[in-house]
Amino acid sequence: MKKTYVDTDFGQIHCRITAAENDIAKTIVFLHPMPFSGLFYDTITPHLNKNHTVISPDYPGYGASDRISDITIENWADSIAETIKVLELKDPVEIIGFHTGCLVGTELSLRHPKLVHRLVLIDAPYFNASDRKDMLKNNSSPPAFTDDVNSVAGIWKMNVGSKLGKVPVNRAMENLAEHLRNGENANLGFKAAFIYDADRMKEINHPTLVIASESNMYKTSLAAAALIPNSTLVERKDIEPPVFEVYAQEIAEEILAYLA
Repeated sequence: MKKTYVDTDFGQIHCRITAAENDIAKTIVFLHPMPFSGLFYDTITPHLNKNHTVISPDYPGYGASDRISDITIENWADSIAETIKVLELKDPVEIIGFHTGCLVGTELSLRHPKLVHRLVLIDAPYFNASDRKDMLKNNSSPPAFTDDVNSVAGIWKMNVGSKLGKVPVNRAMENLAEHLRNGENANLGFKAAFIYDADRMKEINHPTLVIASESNMYKTSLAAAALIPNSTLVERKDIEPPVFEVYAQEIAEEILAYLA
């Protein structure tokens, strides 16, 4: 894997690039969920890079990419489009998103259709306007950090405590570090997601695979698949969170079968 920076109008975008093992490979671009970075997909990349070059960028404002003041799904989509162009990829790419990444993938496909070949949306967060309003209210406030270590207890439980016994400790700590490095900006990505009009999914023209795992996004994924005109739905109730930590191989198999 090679780590590199790409210069864009949104500052430097940090990318993790794993070259394919053969010369006729296509390219997969992963779009990460909140509040993490492209590192999130390190678990699945080894299952995909035989016939695909895998690129996992960090959105501006997250991971090792430059910080920006205006964090929106639209800006993230444009930043990914610029990244793809600067990397001079020959063919349209396969876009794969998980949670928030599904929204970025949706907007990328609508704003920059010539860059996209197909979409894979995993556990798509399709919420109606009323639900988005409620979730915006409950999830967009900055973390309340204090000099008491208990102020990060919730973040610790989310990334480490709830995953012990399922995820290797070092991997859980990596995700914890990616969450914490965002500081008080950690929730800006959630705010961007819940402001975004998810009904734009019905305008997607690219072939789209929607994978619904047994998670709190199961029903929203079914709704997304029903909304997207040219979609294929795969229900995997045998796959539970943490999806990319425990079931990376199974998700990769679904992706490869669709892209074949």
